Amino acid sequence: MSYRGGSHVRTAAAIFGVILAFLMSAYSVFSLVYIMSSVATILNVKLGIISIAITLSFLGGAAGGALLGRVADVRGRKPALLLSAIIFSVSVILTSKITSIYELYACWFMVGFGANAENGISYAVIVELLRGSRGIVGGAIQGLYFIGMMLDVLTLLLVGFWRTYMVAVGTISLVVSVFGIMLIPETIRGKSEAHKLQEIFEGKLLPITLLGTIIIAASFMYTIPIATLIPPILRSSNLLALDAAGFISFTAAGYVSDRINRVKSLIAFAALGAISSIIIIVFGIGLIQAILLYVGTGYFAFVGIMMSELYPIRLRSTGSNFAFIIGRIMGGLGPSIVALAFAGELQAGIGAFALGSSFLAIISSIFLIRHVS
Repeated sequence: MSYRGGSHVRTAAAIFGVILAFLMSAYSVFSLVYIMSSVATILNVKLGIISIAITLSFLGGAAGGALLGRVADVRGRKPALLLSAIIFSVSVILTSKITSIYELYACWFMVGFGANAENGISYAVIVELLRGSRGIVGGAIQGLYFIGMMLDVLTLLLVGFWRTYMVAVGTISLVVSVFGIMLIPETIRGKSEAHKLQEIFEGKLLPITLLGTIIIAASFMYTIPIATLIPPILRSSNLLALDAAGFISFTAAGYVSDRINRVKSLIAFAALGAISSIIIIVFGIGLIQAILLYVGTGYFAFVGIMMSELYPIRLRSTGSNFAFIIGRIMGGLGPSIVALAFAGELQAGIGAFALGSSFLAIISSIFLIRHVS
């Protein structure tokens, strides 16, 4: 692992800070998944009504990524990270007080607003802290989504009551995130010059923005329906194996992208995802097939790092977060689209949606190679 500047100890501490903040964002944003039935009972609504909050978190993420990404480029990475952490942590705590579905929707929109913005800014920080090994570090950090889910399950087992659980998740997230962010140095010197959003649509950046947006949308459309629709199909005893497969896949994909090429690695993992999708369509979903699909999510691991590398530093957080907007929206809508369009054949529908997403990623990546090589 090579460092961009400063001592190895300070840089390692900064990466540890990024890990803590990113893990807490995952811990927060997935916390609702495990108490949806309890919340539905308390609010006297159907489970499907509660699930709309998940979609709203992705829409909030699209807005937060764009707005706080610009704050990060103009005012600095650290202030933007702190603001995002406060937003998602406090919003989780406020969720413990909800008495209506609309309050839940408002709180979870803001959880997504903060958590997804934190993720996008973190990619820029990793690129600015490290000269090499960005892929494996970014992939491992992205894989913290799966670790965050494990922490949610553990916290719920320890706490029990869902309102207390939300207070615990929010409070822990706030304390740990702030501590982690304090370890991160400001990676841009001084205040960046104000810039216009239209710059990412000009000159050489135009194809990068357009193709990168499509690739990220495809990665969300592949990953989010799989991560949300497959676990209920399998026995709970198999979920730990799925989370482990996801984390290992993300880390391995990041390592491969460091060794060969980001875009070529993306094509390879998307191709693996396409093959896994065909297997699901033909044979249905079992543990082995599900693990293969989870391994195929590997190309989602380093797209944030890849996009951050492709933009100049003054546009880095703005550009990469903008590219994630459509992806976050499609990621939020994906599970509902699959569930409604393939209500009678859900397993085949998951495979078909993942197959289409994989092909979209492959085709867009082939065109992107011409602009980044």
